[in-house]
Amino acid sequence: MRVADLGCGSGFFTQEVAEKVLPAGKVYAVDIQKDLLERVVREIRQNKKVNNVEAIWGDLEQQKGSKLNEQIMDAVLLTNTLFQADDRRAVVREAVRIIKPRGSLLIVEWNGSYNGIGPSPDRVLKIKELKQLLAEFSLEVKKNFAPGEYHFGLLAEKLPGQERKIKITTE
Repeated sequence: MRVADLGCGSGFFTQEVAEKVLPAGKVYAVDIQKDLLERVVREIRQNKKVNNVEAIWGDLEQQKGSKLNEQIMDAVLLTNTLFQADDRRAVVREAVRIIKPRGSLLIVEWNGSYNGIGPSPDRVLKIKELKQLLAEFSLEVKKNFAPGEYHFGLLAEKLPGQERKIKITTE
């Protein structure tokens, strides 16, 4: 199984997923912050049982910004990433580009602003807006979930046969 953790940040989910897809799976940790990627690499090297992570510096708001090939990922994670993006559409487009047909996109985002705990109110992404964005890219929401008090989660699937529509949308 191949999984991309886009906007991996501290690498918390990267390490968790890397352990789950052993022995043959691989995880790609992508982030724009080089210092965070270096930290992820250091921490993974300390974990002797995890040797299946590749760190990639990339800008998800740029075309092909993850530097990964098209339609090779079984799953993509976007955890607390979209609220930080100036171009959320570009980030979702990049995730969809690398997911195989019938592959999964797992998104976790802040459900509000909590006096300095989460993003400022103008950066909070509403679940309704996110669902509309996913539908534009032919992603079908399979599950809504609450991963904690301050977040919402969506699990979506890339519908097969939609690659041409997605490419037209991205140009």
